[in-house]
Amino acid sequence: LPGLECRMPLLVSGYLHGRLDSLQQVARLGCEMPARLYGLYPRKGVLEVGSDADVVLWDLEARGKITKEALHDELDYTPFEGMAVRGEVRRTILRGRTVFERDTACCQPCGGGGGGRSSRVTAPRGSGEYIAC
Repeated sequence: LPGLECRMPLLVSGYLHGRLDSLQQVARLGCEMPARLYGLYPRKGVLEVGSDADVVLWDLEARGKITKEALHDELDYTPFEGMAVRGEVRRTILRGRTVFERDTACCQPCGGGGGGRSSRVTAPRGSGEYIAC
């Protein structure tokens, strides 16, 4: 599905450019609504007691550009090629464990569906360690 990886950077950019009203709206559109659509809410898509504690920490000052080379899918194009975006992921916490931290070699296997395989991610917009869950 082209563009899935671009969803959050585009939503965050929309907020930073004044096209969305709040970060809560970004979270609702990018997290809560997809979780509801796929029947995962309230375990996913919300920070509440009993949810999985999945959190993404963003650097709202970062600036970048979407390029096919920077994406991690198997497609040979992106409909957002060359689009300027603001903000970048600094850290991803899945079920309370750090699974990605930009510019570091972190992380502990999380024991999820991906078997906790570790792979190094290096892309024009940064690098880090990602644990497939």
